[in-house]
Amino acid sequence: MTAEPTFPIPDCWSASQPLTWEELCADPSLQDLPYRIELNEKGIVEMSPTSPRHQHFGRIIQKKLDELSGGGEVLLELSLDIGGGNETRVPDVTWAPKDWFRGRDLNHPYPEAPPLCVEVLSPANTKAEIGHKVALYLEHGAEEVWLCSWEGEMTFLNPEGAQERSRLFPGFPAKLVLDLGN
Repeated sequence: MTAEPTFPIPDCWSASQPLTWEELCADPSLQDLPYRIELNEKGIVEMSPTSPRHQHFGRIIQKKLDELSGGGEVLLELSLDIGGGNETRVPDVTWAPKDWFRGRDLNHPYPEAPPLCVEVLSPANTKAEIGHKVALYLEHGAEEVWLCSWEGEMTFLNPEGAQERSRLFPGFPAKLVLDLGN
């Protein structure tokens, strides 16, 4: 006999069909979690706890993009419904020119990726997982995908593969440094 779980099951949970992003966002038991939530290609919830290191690198990237963008929008954790209806991915940092957002529904995940998607990697990320996300972002409109390693090394990818520097932001550094006054 299977034991009853000792953790709360979200009200929107259903064994008969995959969850939708709207169901997840509406469920009160999933509010204010210290995790980033995504739906994988099977409609299964993936929760990724973030460390202070992860958050600091995301903030450094955001600030540098704000400096270099000349007026575009830099957003943290923008939800993208780009996996055929069941899969919602949430890049750590995104950028798009302001007109890219014109006419978009702000209440639902965007059905395509903005020109730039950035993932800050953690030791738990697998190559297969990150490769899948990179492919999704590029297949659904991203011009570039950047990866920031645990040590701050930047990898700039576009549909042709890895590049020495970003084409969108050629002045973006290849190495980020955590300078927290230590």
